[in-house]
Amino acid sequence: AAAFGAAVTAVLAGAASRRWLASGTAAAVLLGLAAAAVTGDGPGSGSATPVDRDRCLVGVWRLSAGRYHFHVATDSVLGRLAGLPAATTVDLASGASTGYATAYRVDGTATDLYDLAVAEGTLNGHTVQRVRRGTQTYRWTAGSGRYTQRNVVTTGDLALLRVDGREADVTTVVDDSASTYRCGPGELVIRSDGDDGSWGEETFVRSPA
Repeated sequence: AAAFGAAVTAVLAGAASRRWLASGTAAAVLLGLAAAAVTGDGPGSGSATPVDRDRCLVGVWRLSAGRYHFHVATDSVLGRLAGLPAATTVDLASGASTGYATAYRVDGTATDLYDLAVAEGTLNGHTVQRVRRGTQTYRWTAGSGRYTQRNVVTTGDLALLRVDGREADVTTVVDDSASTYRCGPGELVIRSDGDDGSWGEETFVRSPA
């Protein structure tokens, strides 16, 4: 789990960042996916959780609030859709009804499940939406406030940018990413910061097993 996705920032601003709802059914699916690995590193391993795999994250989390801030160039996909006269920034937000769910496993794998996840804002007087659906699996590490995800594989992935009635397919390959995080018994916050001042911050609440 990390914010928008390197692909998303590249599309919105010509740079980089991270990810994004799962319905009640989707969350239940993730609970099933995570259940087998929540209590150990693998069949018969008996090994302790590595120091770079914070056990606090293990389980299923649902997005409760997402905030994303990006620079937008006039010649970018979003800039052209919104008819930008000059480069600017855009702020998008998503919530519990427009987010997604993530399952973290002790073995270092994770799955994001998107079901028409939407982050929305305004740009140059237009309503802007970033829409995503599909699944994303990857490896993760977390410790001492640092979070990373790598080896991302997507399935049935679709990413769209919508500006009023116009839209563009911006599905891309997601790169490895590094973020910061803080985790408690019922809340997980992951934040990504770009070199150009772009950032994304997502707050998750734990789903009951």
